[in-house]
Amino acid sequence: TAHAHPAAFASRYTALVVPTFEHKDLTACDEHKEDDGDRKEACLRRFAVDQSPRTWDDVAACFADGACIMYHDNFPFSHNTTNYPRLFQNPDPHHIRMFDCIQSERYEPYVVMRWSAALSAFDEMFVGYGLNKIQWLWTLRKVGFRYGVAPNTFLFHVKHPKSQAREVFRRGIHQKKNIKGPHMELVYKYASQLLQTYDDVEMEGRARVPICPPPVQDIIERPGPNRHPQERTPGAPAATN
Repeated sequence: TAHAHPAAFASRYTALVVPTFEHKDLTACDEHKEDDGDRKEACLRRFAVDQSPRTWDDVAACFADGACIMYHDNFPFSHNTTNYPRLFQNPDPHHIRMFDCIQSERYEPYVVMRWSAALSAFDEMFVGYGLNKIQWLWTLRKVGFRYGVAPNTFLFHVKHPKSQAREVFRRGIHQKKNIKGPHMELVYKYASQLLQTYDDVEMEGRARVPICPPPVQDIIERPGPNRHPQERTPGAPAATN
């Protein structure tokens, strides 16, 4: 995509979203127990090779059949802004659709960008599993990066054994209802610092991508000690991008 669309990277503040899919049926190899790790991993590798789409036409057909879905379909905030049905309605396979807004601060697509000094580093508070990518994408949006969809390009997530780091993160106290552990408190603090640092800073020649206005019933407050970082306010139905 970068070679086919060099103009897309004329600005160092452009991030191209790579749409990411997965199989709808995630029961593959469940006949192997977690403690039979080697056999289960070998089974998943075979499944990935045999069943995963290899081309754009393959993934389009799989999506149309309902066998392939948006990655993390169970948590739509993370990828909904990409507008997956619209990916296959583009009459121009070379057109890069830029976003006027994003539907949630929790949007965390996989992106391709031009390497430059404008790229922020990952914050070392979030080394390891959990929230490292989302805090980085928050920062990029605040410094003026804009999103567009890479045409006829995709990633495909395949089922794999759960990592130990993920299991530790998921078992943490922060996963319990209405209780926030140290890791989640860090991300709330980071979000508040971003707002304080960048909200009143004007960027010459650039504008931040705003949050799409939500439906009236979907009012989510700005970050606070017990809130997820959001910037939505009441308004018209969300834009479709």
